[in-house]
Amino acid sequence: LYADRGGYKVSTSSDLVAVGLCNIFGCLSGSFVVAGGFSRSALNAKATSQISMLLSVFVSVGTIYAAAPLLSMLPDAILSVVLFMAVIGLVDWKLVLQLARLKKDGWVDLLALVIAFCATCFLGVVQGMASAVGFSLVVFVFNSSSP
Repeated sequence: LYADRGGYKVSTSSDLVAVGLCNIFGCLSGSFVVAGGFSRSALNAKATSQISMLLSVFVSVGTIYAAAPLLSMLPDAILSVVLFMAVIGLVDWKLVLQLARLKKDGWVDLLALVIAFCATCFLGVVQGMASAVGFSLVVFVFNSSSP
């Protein structure tokens, strides 16, 4: 995502090796599973050096230790809104508008996007993915049977 915007190549094999090594060495100390995240990517989108990732780790850990006692008393609905507001900036609204402008050609993709989004929000991640894949397979079979 950010490699396209920045105009540089990302070696996916190097990223996977790094994540795998972090998980292997992390399991020896009882750490959580390491994975990439949109929040860290958005935080470091305009960073110019690798030290920014280290700084984001310290800021994240410091925030967790400082805010955890305060946030533990908040209702789940308020925490959900905080999470929603943090993630909403990562949604590519231009893509949704482009699909809507395509009318006949883009309605199937827009419908798949809406089904995946709504199912994930209301049913859960696994059910959302399953419904999106199921809808895409139905569309694929329909388009293949009547070209």
